Amino acid sequence: MMSPKTWEDAVQEVEGLADRLGKPIDPLIRPVVSALRAHGFPTTGSCQGHLSRGHPYPWIEITPPQPTATDPRAAQEEVRRSGILLRAHLTTFLEGFYSTRPASRHSTRLGFHFFPFGLFRLQSVGAEILPYERTEIRRARITEYRAEAASFGQYLRAEL
Repeated sequence: MMSPKTWEDAVQEVEGLADRLGKPIDPLIRPVVSALRAHGFPTTGSCQGHLSRGHPYPWIEITPPQPTATDPRAAQEEVRRSGILLRAHLTTFLEGFYSTRPASRHSTRLGFHFFPFGLFRLQSVGAEILPYERTEIRRARITEYRAEAASFGQYLRAEL
């Protein structure tokens, strides 16, 4: 985990971030990234979701820190363990968030998509099905998924 920071410091840090093409973080996902970073989560990528390109759902990538071990097996275990601890910590926030609100549609609820080496994305549970849905369903769901992510960001900010 990165060191937690104040909301103001996290917002300022996120305002200065850009992707490899030099584009700033999408405006609808920026407050959620700021909230995660304020809590010490090492975000490494994000998108608010787009119907015309990329993924039609919002996501935020969280990557464990680089290992300190020099032995490959020990380094792999260190990264795996770091990823598990990050997910466990974020799960605590998700549980708190969902205990304070009415039940969401299951596909809208936030969860994890896993990648190798401890990397994972925070995204709605139904996100990966969405590209195969009809356009009108994608349009409706992206709005729901963005609202869910925004609400979680507000919850995280309130927890600072």
